[in-house]
Amino acid sequence: MQEQPKIIILGNGPINTDLTEQVNHCPRVVRFNHCAAMPDYLGQRCTDLWLVGRGRQALSLLNTPQMSLEGLSQVMITDPTPNSVAQCFF
Repeated sequence: MQEQPKIIILGNGPINTDLTEQVNHCPRVVRFNHCAAMPDYLGQRCTDLWLVGRGRQALSLLNTPQMSLEGLSQVMITDPTPNSVAQCFF
């Protein structure tokens, strides 16, 4: 039997494995950026949420609340230095 991880970190990259059980039962789940729009097979638990302040990540969280915020203990919003090339995207 495989041991349950103590922490799971989910970013924006594609994941093609059903992690629902592992995520929903893990003591600490860290999610980044557009995590609220993640597919159902990546669970709903989130204890730590990291967002980029200059993007639209917070809006995706508010518009598609697919994850439970019940266990949320930390929210980190980073504010990167303005970038004239990427500024038009935000």
